[in-house]
Amino acid sequence: MRVVKDYKVSFFNVFSENQEGLPETVEAIPATPLKRIYRFYLYTTLFNDISVIFIYSKRIRYAMQDKVKERIIRVLLTEKQPLSKYRAAKLAHASFGWTHEFLSQLERLKLVDKTKVTNPKGLIGYWLSFHKKPKYREYMIQKPLDLLKKTKLDYAITTYYAENRVQHFLFPSRLDIYIKKEDLEEWHKALMKEGLYGKGNVRLLINGAGPLYNSQKIQGLKIVSLPQLILDLKAESGPCEEAAEMLIKKLKENVR
Repeated sequence: MRVVKDYKVSFFNVFSENQEGLPETVEAIPATPLKRIYRFYLYTTLFNDISVIFIYSKRIRYAMQDKVKERIIRVLLTEKQPLSKYRAAKLAHASFGWTHEFLSQLERLKLVDKTKVTNPKGLIGYWLSFHKKPKYREYMIQKPLDLLKKTKLDYAITTYYAENRVQHFLFPSRLDIYIKKEDLEEWHKALMKEGLYGKGNVRLLINGAGPLYNSQKIQGLKIVSLPQLILDLKAESGPCEEAAEMLIKKLKENVR
């Protein structure tokens, strides 16, 4: 029997040499010749691999699209009008064609008019429908705010502490800090000098620069933009969702 060493060659041999067609089940394969069994094995193995690759590549593509959509929504909810589609695409680091297509989709949903947000609450809800919570690390730190006020690393706080600085409704029970993924090790070293690693009162939310977009400084602390804060509070649910609804009124005034 000739053994096919090249995987690609064996793939094409499945089709070119198979004159009688492949059996539907393994039980249907005759005991001989052995070569037909070998060809059937290559056929099923290769196409199983291709289907797995296709599924994962599709998931990666959708995840990338969601990140771009999030960036565009942040721009729409934080930038002042007038805002051209070209400018929105540039600020969101997205192609003009993709931005134009996404804005058309939002218009059909009656959430925007060109680049002007007409339904802020609805747009936040749409954003929440595909938003995924970031991965995080937890620490127990006695005075975490002191560390933030002296750090040179980029960050932005959200949820409890951020809301407390903006409208003083929630008790600041946990400090959630958005950081850049590439800064994780430096943050870990800095926090370990001040406390312990494990479940505690501080969370490092590991993400890209997206949530840091248009962050603001209040009382010496960098806080996420108002739309990002509302989104994160809604994702927490419970009392946080009530605080988010209160902030939406303020958001509506900002996007007029």
